[in-house]
This record gives sequence, C-alpha cells and structure tokens, in this order.
Amino acid sequence: MVFGLGSGLGFVYVDDPRYSPVHRFNGRAPDLEGKFYRLFGHELPWMGAWRPKLIAESIAVGRPLLAQTDIAYLPYYEPVHFPMHGIVVTAFDGEHAWVADTFSPELQRITATQLREALEGKACPWMKPFRIASVPKVELRIDAGLIARSIEITAQEMLDPAGPDGGIPAMRRLVSNAAAWKAASDWAWSARFAYQSIEKRGTGGGGFRTLYARFLEQVAPALPWVDSLDAVGRMRASAALWSELAGHCESAFVEDRPARLDDAAEVLDKIAISECALLTGLLHAAAATPRFGR
Repeated sequence: MVFGLGSGLGFVYVDDPRYSPVHRFNGRAPDLEGKFYRLFGHELPWMGAWRPKLIAESIAVGRPLLAQTDIAYLPYYEPVHFPMHGIVVTAFDGEHAWVADTFSPELQRITATQLREALEGKACPWMKPFRIASVPKVELRIDAGLIARSIEITAQEMLDPAGPDGGIPAMRRLVSNAAAWKAASDWAWSARFAYQSIEKRGTGGGGFRTLYARFLEQVAPALPWVDSLDAVGRMRASAALWSELAGHCESAFVEDRPARLDDAAEVLDKIAISECALLTGLLHAAAATPRFGR
C-alpha cells in the first residue's frame, strides 16, 4: 500500500560511461518517500547538506529521520553503487549512527562519515545528495480520491516523464540501444545488475510489478474501474514479462552469451507496449475519479 500510494512504480535508465555499469535501469520511480508524504499534504524537509546538528536535534525530540542513500557507502553491503536506497536513522551521537534497513531486522551501527558518504552518493546516478529528513507526523486518511490521485501520478510519470531517463520513453530508448548494450565492454556486469534490479534488491520480484499488482488488488474495492480494466491481471502479466527479461539477462552473464541481451530487449519492447496501454487506461480513469476535500 505504501509503495502504491508513493507512486513507486516506474522506470529509469541511464547509459553514461561515467557510471558502472554503463547501461543501468531500474523499475522503481525516484522519490517514493517524498511522493508518499506529499500525497498527504506534507513536503519532506530534505536537508540538502550534511547537517549533523539537525540530525541530533531530530533524534532528541523523538523523530527518526528518513534518508535516501547509495548502498556502496554502507559497510554491511558490497561496495556497489545502488541509489535511492531508503533507510531510517534512529539514533545519532555525532560519531556514529544507528540505522534501520531491510538488510537485517537488527539496527546497524555505522560511522558518521559512512552515513555522510552514503547520503552524498558520489559517482552514483539518480542521486540527489543529502536527502535526509525528519519524519513528519501524518494522519493517514485514505479515500478513493486519494488512491486515484496516487495512480494518476504513477501513470503520468510513466507516460509523460519529466526527462529522457524516465518512463515508457526511456524503455523505448533502451530497446533502441540494444546493440550498444550488447557491445559494451561491461555488458556482463550490466546484465547481472539488471537481473538483480528486477528480481532482487527489494523489488518483490518482477521488477516491482508484483508489488504494484498487489496494491491494485487491495484498492480495487474502492475503485470499480480497476476491475473493469483488468488492471490486476494485466499488471501481473507485466510482472511475468519482467521476470522473463531478467531470465534473459541472467542467462547472458551466466552462459557468457551477450546475444541474450537482444532477447531481453525484445521482451522490454513488449513490456513498453503493454504497460503504455494499461497506464493510459488507468490515467484516464483515475483523472475522472472525484476528489474528496483535496
């Protein structure tokens, strides 16, 4: 539910030689956390700079801090750049921080320097540095209009993204770049990273589409058009295609067969077509849903 209300479904792609892998994509939209709170009328007050005094003050008044990080700088992960990874800072003494992370049910103790580096995210795409904020208190009043608004945001961002690195247009750009993807010197690392980004790393499987299908299933009783569009079934079908794409990427690096990336690109083309149709239907239906007091 949080993933859906935060309009977390998305697609981002970058093909920049400054990064490793060069061809990198992910099925999650940026700023899930910010959009979730914005839906309920709160802007997260991202610090935008390293401000240890503000972190300590927030902890002192009982407010944990939400943060977007690059896991390469978190010592309990392998040193691989992976952006926008959410953690919660629960304690801070100026020298060390204690953070809650999906890595473990136990709090992780890291140094202040490691936290700062993870927040800054140097040499990592899509990172906006020092996105750390004291978590506001929110009254969660969820109605059909609010849910529809979150779906409208998701569809709008996918169909008409703010830049060339996002949404359906970025999917089509990756498809058109299939030859360059296959010919890149780090193609095997790229294929492995793609597989992990689709099936591992907190996606729920199927490139986050399984998560979004569950969200749509949960909200369908409040929004009759979810069933009339067969949105749950179509999103699950998209998740299956994403898993098929991941399988081609896995075969590529395991079997040392870069040609399998051509197969992956063909599946991504099918995904772009099917998701464009589904999201267009969801956008129109969501936009027509009455809003209640917002």
